[in-house]
Amino acid sequence: MKYLCSFFTLTFVLLFSTQASASGNKVGNGGDGVFCKNADHETGQLLDFYENPFKKDIKGSDPYLIAKEIFENLEKVAPKISKPYQKRLSELKEEIEFKSQVSLTDIKDSQHLFQPDSKECKVLQIAIRKAKTLPKEKRFLIRKDLWERLSPVHQAGLLTHEIIYEHLRKLGEPNSIKARKLNNYLYSQDLEAETFWKFIRDLELPIYP
Repeated sequence: MKYLCSFFTLTFVLLFSTQASASGNKVGNGGDGVFCKNADHETGQLLDFYENPFKKDIKGSDPYLIAKEIFENLEKVAPKISKPYQKRLSELKEEIEFKSQVSLTDIKDSQHLFQPDSKECKVLQIAIRKAKTLPKEKRFLIRKDLWERLSPVHQAGLLTHEIIYEHLRKLGEPNSIKARKLNNYLYSQDLEAETFWKFIRDLELPIYP
């Protein structure tokens, strides 16, 4: 048990060092969304929530406060995960650069299993986390027009997605599949310790209570 605690502590020390590079990842990683445009309106959804829509009524207009509440809720079942996630969220705003009038390079790490069936809808790259940064360079690049087409809940989902994916990359995950599943779970479930840790085991993630 002492060994597991030491391993877990070391994992998070390495994870949340802002100078740590993504292991073996030269081009970075990021987050995707599904965006639709027609004559009447434009819509946007985070891919995590498009794949598995949730029915919980999450309110709020500030995505950072929504994300904070999601991670605070996680604390009751997994405080060793929640606390570093909350700390990372408090740092995130200063690490984001919003870019206008650009298309972000598509990072081939989502491996999603289906595409929108409408010609008016596309899966687009919203955010990129740079594997390495220069001094004073921001780590996250977000496409501003797509961010603004997301609701506050989906914006919060992008923030939490980036933090979760950052963690799982350090644990060796080669793509965002499990990060999206875990992110969606946090927004869609009433968290209970037994079912949460079963979910983590089923995902085969090396994370411990």
